[in-house]
Amino acid sequence: MKYFVILIVLLSVSMNACKKHQKEKDIVRMEMKINGMHCEGCEQAVAGAVVSQEGAIEAFARFKDGYAVARFDRAVLSPEQVVAAIEKKGYKVITTKINEENP
Repeated sequence: MKYFVILIVLLSVSMNACKKHQKEKDIVRMEMKINGMHCEGCEQAVAGAVVSQEGAIEAFARFKDGYAVARFDRAVLSPEQVVAAIEKKGYKVITTKINEENP
């Protein structure tokens, strides 16, 4: 019985380690070019549209050059959902670039 309990504990620890490793692989960084931002309020609206979604980790935007970055868990949130949330606020996402290597 003692060995059975130890086996269960070891399996549980290894499964959690695998989940954590898998989770890290699902984090992506998406850079975007966005039209329609004119002020700091626009920056906050774009970033807020992203971070309000489940799976979002962080986001920021710069109105001066129309640049935004979002980090999110692709297992929970898709790039298309990120774009849709931003466009729902009235902005136009022109280009996106996903970076899986350096999230």
